[in-house]
Amino acid sequence: MEWVAFLAREPHSDAPACACPTIAAFMRSWNDALPDDATRTRLLAPLLPLIVGTRSASDKVLVRRSYLAIDWSIRTSTPAWLRCAGLTEHANAMADLPEIVDMAILKSAHKSSAAARAAAGAAASAAAGAAASDVTPRVTRSRPPSRSSRHLRRTSCGACAH
Repeated sequence: MEWVAFLAREPHSDAPACACPTIAAFMRSWNDALPDDATRTRLLAPLLPLIVGTRSASDKVLVRRSYLAIDWSIRTSTPAWLRCAGLTEHANAMADLPEIVDMAILKSAHKSSAAARAAAGAAASAAAGAAASDVTPRVTRSRPPSRSSRHLRRTSCGACAH
């Protein structure tokens, strides 16, 4: 967003006065999530001149843009990540929600998003458990466990001391 300020001949800022606050927040979030400078330049640079002059005096426009960003996050981005995790049923439920255009629809989407969040959390826990159990035998074979690690395993796993 500093480049947008530069293009608009504004003082250096990541929140230039010429840019819609919703679009600027989205761009900052996207920028921060990208893995490297080359990807940032490839994806974001072509969009920066288009952001100059997007600030609107209308609260209605600002609210609409906010709902567009929320809608994209809920019905496009989240389903894509859920599909990557193999949670297709939840991805489809999120993608099939009605367009988020107001607070009532956003609240109605809560049930689907809560179910997807729970499923994603369960999948993450299962993956972490599987990864830990895959690594544990190699780690324990590499050196004998200390008395404190044997005690920790006994107390954290209940009666079993594996």
